Amino acid sequence: QLITSASSNLSSPTVIATGPTVVLASATAGAELLDVPIPGTAQRYLGFQYTTVGTFSGAGTVNAHIVAETDNQPYITSNTGL
Repeated sequence: QLITSASSNLSSPTVIATGPTVVLASATAGAELLDVPIPGTAQRYLGFQYTTVGTFSGAGTVNAHIVAETDNQPYITSNTGL
């Protein structure tokens, strides 16, 4: 979940976007789980929170990044760039 909060420790967060539920046993490396624009109503601090589903006994990590832009926006052929 992409969350926002007025507090730097993200206490009392507001969820602004939710990705799919992925069972740990079927998680794949490099999967993109959430790619959404950040709404203008977001509070000062942004973060992610995860809820795990299933059991996992191996090693692994989850990486999350908040970026300024992504490349998967639709191309509009009538866009002149002006």
